Amino acid sequence: MKEKKCELTLKAGNKQFNIKPYQSPRGLRHEVKRPDKRTIDCYLDFDSVGLVKFIGYLQVIACSMEK
Repeated sequence: MKEKKCELTLKAGNKQFNIKPYQSPRGLRHEVKRPDKRTIDCYLDFDSVGLVKFIGYLQVIACSMEK
């Protein structure tokens, strides 16, 4: 059984940023580029409230990556 964890990786060019769940990605840049790729490897159990909260967090990540 997989250990319960969540790893989020954002990439800007050749620079990689590893962030913790619910850590703000705001302001992350490599030179003038914001992260434009994301990898989410998540093995967590959510109840309905926790799932909605996590989905909201993913929306924050997506919005912070927009140019």
